[in-house]
Amino acid sequence: MVRILIVEDEGNIRRMAKRILIGAGYDTVSSEGGRPAYGYLAMHSGEVDLVFTDENMPEGTGSELVRRIRAEDHTKDIPVIMASGLPGNRAGALEAGVNYFMDKPYTPQTLIKAVYDCLNP
Repeated sequence: MVRILIVEDEGNIRRMAKRILIGAGYDTVSSEGGRPAYGYLAMHSGEVDLVFTDENMPEGTGSELVRRIRAEDHTKDIPVIMASGLPGNRAGALEAGVNYFMDKPYTPQTLIKAVYDCLNP
């Protein structure tokens, strides 16, 4: 089963993304910020197939998380989807190495399509 790490500091959005992805048949784990998410990846990188992260979080930004993921051999190839409600974040996210950028708010269909596209390039 495909496991997705959801990194989102807002609880309602994190729970919504989790429901959408579980409903689409994915296994999920979640983190409230970038630093704890990276810690999880360091211990469980072989168990995570995709990272879905927010950009603006108090515990390290999504771009910082992506840069750390891309710098490590054991995580550098994990696909990353980033979402943000601030349109100016797109350029920084793409520069950091995300595979797919989504504007917030997003629909369940948009999220599921992004996941499918990243897992099936």
